[in-house]
Amino acid sequence: MKTNVKLDLEADERVEFAIRRADVFLITTWIGVILACIVIAVVIVLINANQSKIAGALPLNGFSWLMGFVGVMVYLIIIGVGMVATKVHFSNRLFITNKRVFEYEMKSLFSNSMNIIDLKSIEDVSVKQNGMIDHMLGVGTLRMSTVGDETTYTFERTKMIGPSELKRISALVAKAKEGK
Repeated sequence: MKTNVKLDLEADERVEFAIRRADVFLITTWIGVILACIVIAVVIVLINANQSKIAGALPLNGFSWLMGFVGVMVYLIIIGVGMVATKVHFSNRLFITNKRVFEYEMKSLFSNSMNIIDLKSIEDVSVKQNGMIDHMLGVGTLRMSTVGDETTYTFERTKMIGPSELKRISALVAKAKEGK
């Protein structure tokens, strides 16, 4: 899925890194959606089978139609949640140029933010992994601390950034501070 991210770059500015969230979290979301749909189907079948035995009714009575309708509505809601999660996942982006950092973060359809940080104001760049799951999945958090108000910008659940990429990002920060 493509997101329409429009960067307002200066004439001599170029994107050095385009970072997004690791896809493993999106995969687990859709596994949850599929499992929820299977559970709903089994529950509807069991309720309909039990209802027809108790009332002696045919399987296609009004209750069965009602349960089918409710099931379809629940399916649509569950799939809708998966689609929103997919939109949110692909909307989270971090672009590092030779001058600035553009961070687009979306937490839900109605909660998003954009930060633009001059590389000159970045004091420290680091990557951290917390816990066994992060290590097993090869994901981590990119952290950038700024000078002045001591704000730390984090970009979580990204594919692990290795030492060579971290070194290149730090070199971009150093070059921006030198004014080159």
